[in-house]
Amino acid sequence: MDLSAFINRLSTGQCVLLTGAGFSRKAVDFHNNDLPDGSELTSIILDELRVPATDQEGFDLATATSKFMRDTDDAARLASLVSSRLTCKRTTDVQQKISIQPWLRIYTTNFDDVHERALFERSIFVDSYSRDGSVQPPTAGRKQIVHLHGYVQETNPTVDPARFVLSLESYADKRLHDSAWLNQFRIDARRASAIFAIGFGYSNQDTHLGNIFLTDESIRSKTAIITHSKAALSTVERLSSFGTVFRDGAEGVSSHLPNSPIKIVIPSGPPESLTEVSFASTVGHHNASDVDSLLMRGAFSSELIHSQITAPVKPEYIIERAANA
Repeated sequence: MDLSAFINRLSTGQCVLLTGAGFSRKAVDFHNNDLPDGSELTSIILDELRVPATDQEGFDLATATSKFMRDTDDAARLASLVSSRLTCKRTTDVQQKISIQPWLRIYTTNFDDVHERALFERSIFVDSYSRDGSVQPPTAGRKQIVHLHGYVQETNPTVDPARFVLSLESYADKRLHDSAWLNQFRIDARRASAIFAIGFGYSNQDTHLGNIFLTDESIRSKTAIITHSKAALSTVERLSSFGTVFRDGAEGVSSHLPNSPIKIVIPSGPPESLTEVSFASTVGHHNASDVDSLLMRGAFSSELIHSQITAPVKPEYIIERAANA
């Protein structure tokens, strides 16, 4: 299935969007800087620890965060640092065009508020949830955005400094794997017409999400994984284990979309599963050999019985037992 075929499924209103750090690229914070991606946020955290640039090679975000917690034991300081760099001031047209589409739900592993800001800039109301929230049904006229790893606008460092899923230890936290919203994502993925994963890398830490795709072929077969045009072959091959990979980037997806939400097309008839099934009305008739087999050998014809029972006329092959027999 090509990308346009996936896009066409948006008109069902039953598609799920999953975004990662790549989706937030080029969004701007309140210091007029681009929001950092994973590697840039890693450097910010290591710089806060005064780790020399020459020693930062080989760190990923989870490892840098674990070091921060071991060195400082100050989760509130970490949460404040992350929040200050991931609060969005302005989004791109690409982020807006994708966010406004008629998604069943938007799920993201990003802490930032890019989806919220993009929808605000298009005057669309939003309900945002974090991993620890209870599942809520969608409300007409409002978008649901679920932050599976924590959300900057719901994180008060003095109340719950460990709310962000950042460190290696936090990925093993029972709260992440038992999250009601993670379970809801699994349910939504199964019922969805299609799943779009944009800028999501399926890292080794993301097994709680990756396993949903790896263990269910029906989900993989309807998942479009959008990565950037310069993605290495090894990256494409790894992502291919989770769905169909397209090197179009978010910009390529946006180019297929109108500047307003795609209209949901409601089927004019009943679903195929509820369509009335009709059978041929032919009635099987017995002959002398059928009677002989039945009376002499006790061998009956189940085909004849079935055809005559389902016929609108009184069956001839079946003799009703007397009421006082």
